[in-house]
Amino acid sequence: MRVYKDAIFTAAVAMLVLAGASGSSFAGLAPELASLKGVESMTVHADCPESAKEIGLDEEDIRRNIQRQLEDAGIKVRPPQMWRAVPGRCRLRVAVKVYKPARQETFVYNLKVDFLQTVTLERKPQTQIDVVTWELMWFAHGPKSRLGQTIGQNLKVLTASFIKDYLRANPTYKDSAESQNSDSALTNTKGRAKSNPGSSAGKYLLTGSNGSDVFHKSHCHSVGNISTENIVMYKTRQEAVKAGKRPCKWCNP
Repeated sequence: MRVYKDAIFTAAVAMLVLAGASGSSFAGLAPELASLKGVESMTVHADCPESAKEIGLDEEDIRRNIQRQLEDAGIKVRPPQMWRAVPGRCRLRVAVKVYKPARQETFVYNLKVDFLQTVTLERKPQTQIDVVTWELMWFAHGPKSRLGQTIGQNLKVLTASFIKDYLRANPTYKDSAESQNSDSALTNTKGRAKSNPGSSAGKYLLTGSNGSDVFHKSHCHSVGNISTENIVMYKTRQEAVKAGKRPCKWCNP
């Protein structure tokens, strides 16, 4: 269920360089990992709309859980109100969206974890802007009774993915043995999340939009661009084709 945006990151980071970073600091790392190199601390922020709060999710609880997970991995986290004082204004942000499609019992949810920092334009170094340099999304569904627990588990998976990439970019934060333990923990967490009955590996496997004639696998990066109001879900490829949809060329459902 990981939604990668490598192509987007490659194009964006190719035009941007971190303030004060040299070209050699990117050697051997993909652009989104290179953007994490040298980050010494960060703040954590969570955003939940009213629809998410109605199922029992709390922004501060989510933020604290993410912060604890980062700190357990040895990553320094500053209080959220100090984000302007953090070098590079580095912020890890968590967004939760929940939506109940009409005439369906299941709830659809979209999770996004991204890393925002201040960068300078290569062509105009005096210009600084905030840019998302790392991002993962998770799109799935589940019954309301288990939604809070499932969302919490999947946020741990996304955070573990960020930690893994951060430690790859900053290996001095943890020795190799601890990094291997982080990889193992990520694998185990993924296994638990995938086996959870609230994940999208259950009843509905394909996703489309009322405003498009294309359908996708639920983990396709294009799914994250569909507004919750336009989400349409299908059990099989045949059902989607019968509804007049064609398969996405990127994920080939």
